[in-house]
Amino acid sequence: MTEINMDKELRNGIKISAKEILNSKYIIASTGAGISTESGIPDFRGPGGAWRSIGGLIKMVVKTPTAKPNPGHYALAELEKIGILKCLITQNIDNLHRAAGSRNVIEFHGNMYKLRCTKCNTRFGIFDFGAMRAHRSRCKGIVKPDTVMFGEPIPPDALQNAFDEAERCDCLIVAGTSSVVYPAAALIPRAKRNNARIIEVNAEETGMTRSVSDHFLKGKTGEILPSLVDEIKRLKEVK
Repeated sequence: MTEINMDKELRNGIKISAKEILNSKYIIASTGAGISTESGIPDFRGPGGAWRSIGGLIKMVVKTPTAKPNPGHYALAELEKIGILKCLITQNIDNLHRAAGSRNVIEFHGNMYKLRCTKCNTRFGIFDFGAMRAHRSRCKGIVKPDTVMFGEPIPPDALQNAFDEAERCDCLIVAGTSSVVYPAAALIPRAKRNNARIIEVNAEETGMTRSVSDHFLKGKTGEILPSLVDEIKRLKEVK
């Protein structure tokens, strides 16, 4: 297990959660700003967040392009690589999950490095001008930044795919998000419809900790998630 300072309760929680994951058939994850703040990206609602001041917004714009994936991002990518994690749904626009190696990613609020056709939801790299021109000759939709601005709806394909995955899963790892803002918050009740187990990883308790989560692992995602993956791999070897 990753060598970090953990109390006995947390270590036991990680072991129990690892067994829960291995006993599940379809595991997905949902992440929010809490996993990216550990890469130096400010969140929207916390102290100094982008919503609270112009300085916070400027800090986010400056920090995001230079940010690198942290151990939490790499842990989720590793969980996908070994065949455990089937899908990752993120509210973050920073591309760090993809940079860490995750492949089956649903970006609920878009990706700051992409553009999107508002008519058919085709996405392009921000500098893929050839593909955009070819697309415009076939589709008359407006091409805009893929990121969801305030007041805009969630892209329908991302919304539907995320809800489909939530309803399909029997285990949902929630990491770095309080899951209180809709429609992203609707993922948890949709997962619960099929009695999915909820494993929450957050630095502090949230509104779902005592009412919804089956297991709560308190700490930084960049420390807890790698330890969880280590335990899963250890148990797989034992089997």
